Amino acid sequence: MRKKRLIWRFALPFFTLTVAALFIFTWYSTSTMKERYFEHVRVDLLARAHLVQVEIAELLVSGRLAEVPEICNRLGRLASTRITIIAADGTVLGDSMEDPKAMENHRERPEIAEALEGRDGNSIRYSRTTGINTMYAAAPVAVDGTVRLVIRTALPLSSVEESIADLRTRLIIGGLLITLLVAAMIFVLARRLTRPIDSIRTGAEQYAAGNLAFRIPKDESAEFGALADALTAMAQQLDERFRTIMQQRNEQDAVLSSMIEGVIAIDREERALDMNTAAATLFGVDADGAKGLHLQEAVRNTDIQRFATVALTSPEPAEGFMIVRGAEDRQLQLHGAQLRDGSGRGIGAVVVLHDVTRLRRLETLRRDFVANVSHELKTPVTSIKGFVETLLDGAADEPEHRDRFLAIIAKEAERLHHIIEDLLSLSRIEQEGERGDVAFESALLRPVLESAVESRDTMAKERGVTVTLECDPQIAVRMNAHLLEEAVSNLIDNAVKYSAENRTVDVAVTVADATLTIAVRDRGPGIPGEHLPRLFERFYRVDRARDRRSGSTGLGLAIAKHIVQAHGGTIAVESTLGEGSSFLITLPRK
Repeated sequence: MRKKRLIWRFALPFFTLTVAALFIFTWYSTSTMKERYFEHVRVDLLARAHLVQVEIAELLVSGRLAEVPEICNRLGRLASTRITIIAADGTVLGDSMEDPKAMENHRERPEIAEALEGRDGNSIRYSRTTGINTMYAAAPVAVDGTVRLVIRTALPLSSVEESIADLRTRLIIGGLLITLLVAAMIFVLARRLTRPIDSIRTGAEQYAAGNLAFRIPKDESAEFGALADALTAMAQQLDERFRTIMQQRNEQDAVLSSMIEGVIAIDREERALDMNTAAATLFGVDADGAKGLHLQEAVRNTDIQRFATVALTSPEPAEGFMIVRGAEDRQLQLHGAQLRDGSGRGIGAVVVLHDVTRLRRLETLRRDFVANVSHELKTPVTSIKGFVETLLDGAADEPEHRDRFLAIIAKEAERLHHIIEDLLSLSRIEQEGERGDVAFESALLRPVLESAVESRDTMAKERGVTVTLECDPQIAVRMNAHLLEEAVSNLIDNAVKYSAENRTVDVAVTVADATLTIAVRDRGPGIPGEHLPRLFERFYRVDRARDRRSGSTGLGLAIAKHIVQAHGGTIAVESTLGEGSSFLITLPRK
């Protein structure tokens, strides 16, 4: 149903009331004026009848009633009034407008009947003689207390009615003018009343739409001005509070988004209230789309669902552990606690997920490293100790055994020395890379690669392996020449050791837009795929027995990896069984 505007709700009742008041006033005024006119005419007619009464009484006393018609005509013309003389029996003796003989008996006329009773009479009725409404007044003429004649005067009411009609017309016209004036005033007043209301409504709509900076114009009236000020003050306070809330929310979102720990907040029904980016990434869901969903719908993982139930029901903080299966399994440490409102009532729970995959992996690497170091150091130390004890037991007196044992001891000591040197070198490279202490300079790459090839030339010739180099002499790169040479030398050393006789090891450089790649390719037996992910770990060997026979410390590839990382690059390996392996160093050109 369409609602009426306030201006019409005010204007129509006032306009209707005004019209009704003017109608009542017009009706009352014309009615009162009509009554007064009629009373005035009645008194006037009676006065004229009494004036005629004296003269008619003289005719009656003198017996000259035959002169009555003449007197009626004369006096009627003089007074502009119809005068009729009626006998006591109702017979008309004279009339100023009609022939008395043609007129009927008037005894039953109301005013005549009243006059025959000895008092003045009057009436208003339609006159068949004149054909219009007429007022009649009758006065008795008595002789010796007996009414002998009745003098009746009459006056048409057409002039009175015309005067009343004219007055009514004037009043109606005046009333219409007053009505129009009142309507205009009502419209102006209603507009003045609704204009500030419209301004306030507009302001309320702007505030509802979120435009709290809108200001309602001040009105002259105290009431609407105070209301506008109150709404404006309310909008300012709401604006400040919204800004504060939005700032707090943005800060909260920024904190949650920047956290590396996953955070999930749920309500009492286990619906997701909030979820940060880290948690969404861990479970592969959309953070915004998960809000409002049941945890079972948002995160399809039974472990997190069970832990959320525990966190909701446990009065103390809960802890747990879970594994998220995927392309790469993630190990998560879970912490949960109840959420409470200001009154201390539980409203949900928050679950924090710490990704401890890297820590667990590092812990595993640390244990493996300690075990490997212990094993690598134990082997030469045990060998040295055994041969020393053998020499002490008497073998030192046998020259042929003594020299062989001492050569073995020297070889194992040299191997132990190489292990310690590589460990120290690896530790130094890691520390310098972390601190950013590695000195870089832009230089030509080919001389560095030539030096690395030459450093392994003797070993290659001993094994019958040819090392080739393909590199544009003009290629320059930002590098630490000594460290990069060491990394490439380690890769060449590894390739030569695993190559069969009369094979070739190729060192080639390819250039892209922003990077360059140094590839070291051998024609060896290749590396099984299960070993490739761990190939650059410390002391990791594919064939431990062969590596020890070749004198490898197991740290060459780990050193190469950290040197490349210090240069901001990456190192990778590609291998095919029976065809050989390719180690690829990718460096940024700038």
